[in-house]
Amino acid sequence: QLDIDIFHQFSSVPGVENVVDAYRAAGKKVVMSPIFWNENLTEKYPLHFHYRSLFNKVDLLLTNSDLESKLITKLFDIPPEKCHKTRNSITHEYLNQTTTCDFRNEYKIEGEFILTVANIDERKNTQRLVEACEELNIQLISIGATRHPEQLDAIKDSPIFRSLGTISDANILKSAYQACSLFVLPSMCETPGIAALEAASQGSKIVITECGSTKEYFQDYVTYVNPWLTESITKGIETELNLTRDDSLSQFVCQNYTWDKTTLDIIEGYKKIL
Repeated sequence: QLDIDIFHQFSSVPGVENVVDAYRAAGKKVVMSPIFWNENLTEKYPLHFHYRSLFNKVDLLLTNSDLESKLITKLFDIPPEKCHKTRNSITHEYLNQTTTCDFRNEYKIEGEFILTVANIDERKNTQRLVEACEELNIQLISIGATRHPEQLDAIKDSPIFRSLGTISDANILKSAYQACSLFVLPSMCETPGIAALEAASQGSKIVITECGSTKEYFQDYVTYVNPWLTESITKGIETELNLTRDDSLSQFVCQNYTWDKTTLDIIEGYKKIL
């Protein structure tokens, strides 16, 4: 017998239902952070049954935006009161702009550059971003793993593209965010893109996808693009490059998206079901 009141499951991928069932059978309350976004999921897909069944089993869904709550309630007939909004946030290292690293010097980068921190894959839309940067003749530095090798094969010979692979050191990332002319994340969907929150905290100007919950997080502080259109990404980059960099977005993110605030949101959710 486990001496706990609540079990918190941090994902809704297939397979977690076995764990959820076990805790429910033990008489425990179950909270789930679904991390879900699939607007096109319909009842004809087996996954629709998986999510519908799973979300109905738990006592509370801790979504990371109002939009995620609305999407889940609409797709799976979940009562709205079963969703409780929390928020994605930045870790404490990003609450200041102090760094001991010099990104440009360490990676021998000269001149103006666009930065993206994301896996190289179809959802992150790396190929269209490369096309946009080629059109503008500005170098693109990519930090992140390669999930889809075919995506990398299609862009690796571009004269403006350079991939640095995975970097997890916050000091290096902070220096990179500060050094770039612009941070761009034109994904097919973001909820909202923690790398974008990190970049914003370090004073980066941001171009980001309009798909997902990005507008709920970034409001009017950034430029939004249609990820399906290279010309939209190109225009978004041009727009932000012509804007003066200031600290308004950094202050907004550091004041609103911290894990301390998120923790209070989660505690409020726990209290609802106890």
